[in-house]
Amino acid sequence: MPGQGHAVNEDEGVDAEPYERVVHLTLRDGFESWYWIDTRTCRVTRKRDFRAFHPDVDSTQSWIETRFSDFREAQGVSRAWTVRSIDLATGDTISDTRLLDARGSRTAGSQR
Repeated sequence: MPGQGHAVNEDEGVDAEPYERVVHLTLRDGFESWYWIDTRTCRVTRKRDFRAFHPDVDSTQSWIETRFSDFREAQGVSRAWTVRSIDLATGDTISDTRLLDARGSRTAGSQR
């Protein structure tokens, strides 16, 4: 990442559990994201950034936390089968996606 002009730093992280490490990524265009990494599994369990959820529909930016859970292995790859995005200002779920099949692109989900 640094070779491409991006910055990666470890951060204290809000709400971090003792077993989590928080990585702060700043892209060269200034966009920032924070990733919570479970040090026991090396999986990203949460991501937080300030952005518009669907900029073509509504360009209003807010703090969005994406939570990854229900990790399963499929075709040799471990992935989150459930992904939920929360508007941190309101606490509302703005997207809830559940992977049904890792062989194709079938998902069940809802968005506000």
